[in-house]
Amino acid sequence: AGCCRQTTDTYKWVACDVGQMMSATERVQQLNADLAHYQQEQQQLLSQIQDVLQGATQGHQEDGLLIQSDMSITDQIEALTLLNTTREYVARLKAISEQVKQVERQVRPAGLQNEDAEQLVGVAVSAAESYASCVADVNSLASSSYAADTVPQDLRAMEQQLSQQLQGAHDVLYNALGSQIQSCLGQSGWPPPLVTPKAGIGQPAVDPSQLFNPAQADAVNMLQRLMLALTKLQLASEPGLLTAATQPGPSGGLAPMTDAPLLWMAQQLAASLTTQLLEVFGPSTPGNPGALDNPDLMLGTVHRLAMENGPRIDFLQGVIQALELHGTYQIGVEFTRALREAVKQLLRQTKLPEVAAAGSRDLWLAWIDALIAFEGSLGRSGLLGCYWEVEESTDLPVLLLRGSTLSVLGEDPAWMDAWLEAEAAAATNQVEAILYSEKGWGPGQQLLVIEEGQQAWQVELWPPRAAEEVVSLVESLLGRLRYIPQPAAQERYLSGAVSAVLQQAHGRILRMLQQADVFRDITSYAWLPRVCMCICFCHYIEVQLQDMYDDAQVMVTRLLDSQQQQQRQQQQQQQHDQPGQTNGRTNGFTDGVTHDNNSDASNQQQQQQQM
Repeated sequence: AGCCRQTTDTYKWVACDVGQMMSATERVQQLNADLAHYQQEQQQLLSQIQDVLQGATQGHQEDGLLIQSDMSITDQIEALTLLNTTREYVARLKAISEQVKQVERQVRPAGLQNEDAEQLVGVAVSAAESYASCVADVNSLASSSYAADTVPQDLRAMEQQLSQQLQGAHDVLYNALGSQIQSCLGQSGWPPPLVTPKAGIGQPAVDPSQLFNPAQADAVNMLQRLMLALTKLQLASEPGLLTAATQPGPSGGLAPMTDAPLLWMAQQLAASLTTQLLEVFGPSTPGNPGALDNPDLMLGTVHRLAMENGPRIDFLQGVIQALELHGTYQIGVEFTRALREAVKQLLRQTKLPEVAAAGSRDLWLAWIDALIAFEGSLGRSGLLGCYWEVEESTDLPVLLLRGSTLSVLGEDPAWMDAWLEAEAAAATNQVEAILYSEKGWGPGQQLLVIEEGQQAWQVELWPPRAAEEVVSLVESLLGRLRYIPQPAAQERYLSGAVSAVLQQAHGRILRMLQQADVFRDITSYAWLPRVCMCICFCHYIEVQLQDMYDDAQVMVTRLLDSQQQQQRQQQQQQQHDQPGQTNGRTNGFTDGVTHDNNSDASNQQQQQQQM
């Protein structure tokens, strides 16, 4: 019975397999028939394409594109595609070229020179909008889907030509606005005189309340409108300006101002002051205000200018509010940033080259200390946008110090080397004084406050005074690191100054232990106290360095979380923003610009305190 069932199953399987083979044969026949049909249709389509290409060849001979009849069908299709793509590209190029010519006609130099400030404002606003549209079109054309091998290179070169023409029109408009702004500022007695701190003790050199008198309301309005036109041109030229203005800062506060572009209106305000600073403090001859041995005079003058003139230009905050940039930008802060750029220009052009040429380590350290004190005074007084009370410079946010004057040192390796050499030499002398002093190996301050009767095992660390002083020196050196924004310069500073201190301390401890080992008398009455002090020294240094590292890791984590929160808030804001809001609000900016600076300042202070 089992054999019969197996035989029956085998027959069924064979019969099924034969049926499948018969259906597969029929399928192959069907496929062959379909393939023959498709090949016939292909021949018909190719014949029709050939007729179309022949007609296109006869109609496009004047375009310089030769489609020969002996070319293959594929080559002829590619040639015709190239022709159509080039025609489309040329059409867009011509349209953009007409727009660029229109902008050039709007800002022609002869016309702008003959127009008064009232007409210039209207021309500048219109030209700024046209300029922004042209820049967007040129950028979209450059980043379009036209491949490099699809459009001839000589046509691609016209993109650069159009960009150069736009830049030329931009420069003409910028120079015309700058000339009118400086003329308007000159009517008010700007710039204020440079009065040294000694001559100005007790009495400000200028009236801190206002820049224009009440009878100059028309001049105030005209200056506001000129600044508005200039800022609109900047918005068209620097898209990052609007991005920085809409980007929320940490914990919803102000965005870091050092990352945002500097407003051109602040540059115009500081331009004449920069010229005066270069003239007065540029020469470094003895007895001159710019003498190398007195950096505090120059830096104190700049700080005083920022303090006294910030309130006088506060009426220009209305321009920032009209453009909806007041969430990030404050005119007083921008003016301080512009003055700080003037100091950096002085350092690049005259001061640092002369200090380097002098070859004095003490001179380098004097300038570094003066610059750090200058940055701290700007931050503590709120001139950089830090509106909460800061007692020490070390409490200032690192973001406010990214554009510090000390960043100039990282721009030239020779300056950085000279500074590190001076810093390392001074630190080495301090370490030697600490480690080779008999008092340095007595009980540290931490041991002096131990309660009476407290046992040794109840105290975590037993540092000698030398260990505490070395840690204090390392902390002071690390504090200077906050003023260096360049990562490469930070690495060089750590290896050149901070590591030198630790290596010297390590070498001193190692020599003491080696001496004890040479005499093979480590446990004797003479050497045991020294060896124990060395062990306590190393233990304390290790614990303190580990704590510094842990604090740095926490700070990095907070910064990364803050950046991620910034990105999320920016994306949410972009989703809720409606296009055209800014233009709709700025069109009404005419004679009556009003704003509530006190409310804005109070809101900023609350936000900063939350941070």
